[in-house]
Amino acid sequence: MVINSDQNSLSIRDVINLRHQLPRYSCGIKKLNASLYEGCGFRSGLIYDLNCVPGNVGKWELIFRIILECLQSETSSATKKVLVVQTFDQIPWFKLRKSSHFHERFVNHIQVVQVQTLSQLIVFLQNSDFSKFKMVLIDGFQDLYRMNRIEIQKQINRNRKRRRKSTLTNNMYTRPIQKLYRVMEDIVVTLASIASKYQLVIITTGKCDVFNQRIRQEELNTESNSEERSDTDSSTSSDGQRTPEFFIQRILVPAVSLQDHVSELYTNRIILYNDWIRQVSPDGPVTTGLDKTTSIKKYIELLNGGRMKSAPHFLIASCGPCKSANQRFTEGWFKIDAVTFDIIDVDNVENVLPSTSIIGHQPLETDEIADSQ
Repeated sequence: MVINSDQNSLSIRDVINLRHQLPRYSCGIKKLNASLYEGCGFRSGLIYDLNCVPGNVGKWELIFRIILECLQSETSSATKKVLVVQTFDQIPWFKLRKSSHFHERFVNHIQVVQVQTLSQLIVFLQNSDFSKFKMVLIDGFQDLYRMNRIEIQKQINRNRKRRRKSTLTNNMYTRPIQKLYRVMEDIVVTLASIASKYQLVIITTGKCDVFNQRIRQEELNTESNSEERSDTDSSTSSDGQRTPEFFIQRILVPAVSLQDHVSELYTNRIILYNDWIRQVSPDGPVTTGLDKTTSIKKYIELLNGGRMKSAPHFLIASCGPCKSANQRFTEGWFKIDAVTFDIIDVDNVENVLPSTSIIGHQPLETDEIADSQ
């Protein structure tokens, strides 16, 4: 059987070649770029999500690096712009201007609009011409979703006070939440369609909810004996130093669960958070996180010696069709220049623990990423 095809039709090889010719933008971190879909940074035609904890965890430094890469890229039209949709938070534009990659001409190629509700965002998406953009950033997108959920809960609580308890049903809460969920799903589908149609990069952002839990020292040390211990927060070790009996573990929960169907509409989701990096000996390897069986005295020695600092970390989740059962999550960390706010890739520097190039600080805590319920 012979199948006649149009001369203008594309073969599978042509489609693959065209896909590899699409613009890709680096964030300045080799490991992060390689861990994204197709392993070449942020690709045009795809949609990404960036969540972070409140505070300085490198969010805007990372975003500004992508924006600058986009604006100076020769693969894109010089007339196209970057669209920034601002919600509630102020954007630290001074960090963009201080970057060593910044040029004054870029100012005219960044357009900022402001929305305060999901309804306003929907109207904007339906009535905007995205052909003049090559990148769209929607800051606080998941915060809009969280705000609507809070308002629904408040309305339910007000209704409960006005109605008899016998008349209350679960539908009073589940139906509005289900409607809100469908709205979020429709918006993300629309964003993915816009990214594909106009071949631009779309990034949404949001904040993680942070929950703290205390973990007893003996629960972390499997070799500890079963003798009874006091309920105080610390005990005395053999060297006379008081060691913590409880560690505080922070659980980071995105507004939209990593296991959620909406999450599968993204190409990749990235979570930024602060964690510790330490180098026990000057020539030894750099490790991340805390060894919970190490005494607080040793940590203080490392801090005073400049061999332990707080640094931004990233966790990348592969979503949708690019999700791999073998390796869905990738972790890493990076540094930020304290003067220019430029991203510093730790894979490209020899001394990863200089005394002045890492900014940020946090208490002796550990971080764990969890899905929202």
